[in-house]
Amino acid sequence: MVQSLKGINEEILRTWEEKVVPSEDLFYFVSQEQVMELIPEHTLVIPQDEFANHNSYQTIDMINS
Repeated sequence: MVQSLKGINEEILRTWEEKVVPSEDLFYFVSQEQVMELIPEHTLVIPQDEFANHNSYQTIDMINS
């Protein structure tokens, strides 16, 4: 259990984590070969152009991840 630190308790930390920490991990690769070598099986791969233009990936938590 997290101890209180200057008025921040576990509930506040959990709420912050839910709002700020993205549920996805983003990785950028230089080549298709690097992608095939390093990504785990069943991973969603999105081309850079599609990612940059998609509204779902323009939220502040995704931009800052």
